[in-house]
Amino acid sequence: MKKTLIALAVAALASSAANATVVYQQEGTKIDIDGRISLQVRNETDKRTDLVDKGSRVRVRAYQEIGNGFEALANIELRFTQNGTVGDSIHTKRLFGGFAHKDIGTLTFGRQLTVGDDLGLSDFTYELGSITKVVDAHAKALHFKSADFGGFHFMTDYYFGTANKHDSLDRETADAGQGFGLGAFYKTKIDDFGFAVEGGYSELTKGTLETDEYKTKGAVAAVQFSYGPVALGLDYSHAKSTKEKEDNTFRVGAEKFNQVDQFEVGLKYQITPQNKVFAEYLWGTGKTKGEDNAKFRGWFLGADHQFNKNVVVYVEGGAFKTKQSGEELSKNKQIALGTRIFF
Repeated sequence: MKKTLIALAVAALASSAANATVVYQQEGTKIDIDGRISLQVRNETDKRTDLVDKGSRVRVRAYQEIGNGFEALANIELRFTQNGTVGDSIHTKRLFGGFAHKDIGTLTFGRQLTVGDDLGLSDFTYELGSITKVVDAHAKALHFKSADFGGFHFMTDYYFGTANKHDSLDRETADAGQGFGLGAFYKTKIDDFGFAVEGGYSELTKGTLETDEYKTKGAVAAVQFSYGPVALGLDYSHAKSTKEKEDNTFRVGAEKFNQVDQFEVGLKYQITPQNKVFAEYLWGTGKTKGEDNAKFRGWFLGADHQFNKNVVVYVEGGAFKTKQSGEELSKNKQIALGTRIFF
């Protein structure tokens, strides 16, 4: 099995196309392969400068026509690290299958991205900015994404969680609880003016019957305006747990609160087709019963250069701080030089 996975990885790395390369196509069956190498040289508070893997991957997809415009599909995505160390652990990051119709949408089952991954319109960074608190990936999910209807589409998820109600080991993390997610999206463009708006909501059940089962709820609302090379976005994200559980965090920092409300405003300017600059500002409030509210502030700056459709380099950095009752709980500064090489 390990030899098979390595062979797939080598085959993908040999491809030079930026888009997926078709490796087999015959009698209604198509198999393609793509991926990227994604590395950063990164420095942050209280850490040495390091070289880290930020999501290098290989993806293999298969499609089978089944008639009347429908097709079956399967997707497997391999990653090469689980903690940022370069090339230390080949593992399956995504594994799902399902059915698709261009006029209806796509229904998939398995370990996959979910509604939250598509939400957010203010984050123009590569690795730093998203504040989304709606579930963005799950180990056992049913995910439906509709076709586009005049600029509008919607998504819905169901998260299966662990089958054993009395087992807490798989229910303490966001990608293992039972629940659901919903999202709605709209965008339009008239000449040089563009507008987009979207929103989403999710619930996850955590804990067990023995350890006081509770729910974590997340919501996101986002809007973006663009004109020519300029885009301005604003996101709002909310997370709260029932029964006063404290398991919600800010974008940066380990402090946990019962409720977290965050805002992010982002600005992007496309200087040339190959170069852009971006800036973002974040702020938020963390609430826990019986304690003063915590306040979070942060900012990002960055720029990139795209040599061609296969290769991009970027630099981005920022600073973040959380205070409560006038005292500093945490602070962090970071800067990174990164590259993504697509194949």
